[in-house]
Amino acid sequence: MKTWCGGQKKFPKGDIAVGLGSFGQSLLIVHSGWFAQRATHPLGSELVFSILGRSDCLGIAELILSLPADMETVAGADSVLLAIPWRVVADTWSSAAEFRVAVERELAREVLLLRSRLTTFAFSTLEERIGSFLLEIERIARRTPDFRLTQGMIADAVGASRPKVNRCLKALERRGVLALHNGSIPEILSHDALARLP
Repeated sequence: MKTWCGGQKKFPKGDIAVGLGSFGQSLLIVHSGWFAQRATHPLGSELVFSILGRSDCLGIAELILSLPADMETVAGADSVLLAIPWRVVADTWSSAAEFRVAVERELAREVLLLRSRLTTFAFSTLEERIGSFLLEIERIARRTPDFRLTQGMIADAVGASRPKVNRCLKALERRGVLALHNGSIPEILSHDALARLP
């Protein structure tokens, strides 16, 4: 991770906030903007593992388990992270039960997200992968006003080409599940239908 020890750090769009293989020194919280956590294959293909919006945390597993980061975290827009140094986290952990529960809840959410993403990739159709991603993104978009989603980002998140994602989104629009608007996140018209794909 970056080497600052507390306070705020600004990241211009495209800047790497957490590098692959780096070790955590602080608990990081998204204050403004948003970040993409991505893994890159040696041959160049990229997979967006998750999108982090306002108030999301990163670096919990690296701090608690003392493991290097297994993906990089990149600013998707001009963004700010708050850094809480590990010594402050450790002191607060031992003295404030509600803080400990909040951190444990966030770590559990990360584990469940990983399991869900792996299951979705292993056993789901492209439509199901897109549906799952859009439902996940909706939560982030509600509390991250400057968040923008492109078809390229959706493609990177579901492991498909942009033309395939475009065809799939248009098919979902024809079925009345989504409404597509240029330059913005697809509007979910039926959460139930999206969750029950195909």
